[in-house]
Amino acid sequence: MKNLLQLFVNDGTKQINFLQHKNGKNCRVKFRNLKNNEHFHFRVEYKQPTISLYYYDFEKDDYTFCTSDEYEMDFNGIFALTANAGSKSPDHVYIDSFAMYDPSEEVSEGQN
Repeated sequence: MKNLLQLFVNDGTKQINFLQHKNGKNCRVKFRNLKNNEHFHFRVEYKQPTISLYYYDFEKDDYTFCTSDEYEMDFNGIFALTANAGSKSPDHVYIDSFAMYDPSEEVSEGQN
């Protein structure tokens, strides 16, 4: 079963109900109960003015594009990561790591 991976952009002044957000930027991808107990990986990239969402495809051994949105981030913002497994099959979601870096600075291979 594939789950819904969604991207929302908000300046913090609006409330978003993801269950009612019909025109959201999204894609369907399996991220629960992966083979070999793999962890789900995703990447958010911001290259002014585009925010893009990618997920890691273990079969391709690379990130695959999910969706993007145009938004000028001209403020000191907050990144929020949320997860919901639904009420019929409750589950736990853990964030193992979250890293941010300036793409103009060289980083180690592991962060890419």
